[in-house]
Amino acid sequence: MSTGAPVLPPFWSPITQSDGSTLAPPGAIDLAQVTPTVDDVAILCRTRTVHDDLTEVSTFDSETRPTDVECQELISQALGEVLVALPPNVDMTLWASPIRRVIALRAAGLVETSFYREQATAPAGPAAAHAAAFANELRALQGLIPLATYIA
Repeated sequence: MSTGAPVLPPFWSPITQSDGSTLAPPGAIDLAQVTPTVDDVAILCRTRTVHDDLTEVSTFDSETRPTDVECQELISQALGEVLVALPPNVDMTLWASPIRRVIALRAAGLVETSFYREQATAPAGPAAAHAAAFANELRALQGLIPLATYIA
């Protein structure tokens, strides 16, 4: 008789250790821990955090291009793109920071391709650098996190 609850693969089964204690399976990805802030993305896009008078403000705000609100939307898009490539249950003590960085890299790439399209095709430009770092780091995460889906 089925209870309707999903059956976790053997990897996620509790493990009984030699001392009798049990290791619980990892919990679901905590969005609060893996969602980068606007500042996390801004540190990767410092040349984009300036006002019209060329004052560097070191983060996105209402006067930068993109604005802080627009950057937050790009973070949301990047979050969705990355999380579909990872298993829903991940040990947050190990993987929260690396997942957050990969999402920030993707968001930084979206800043470049969405707001600086005329420069985004430069082979040595920031868009290419962010894309390469994102692809490499996501691939590394997918190789290290059990049950992650590899997407080329």
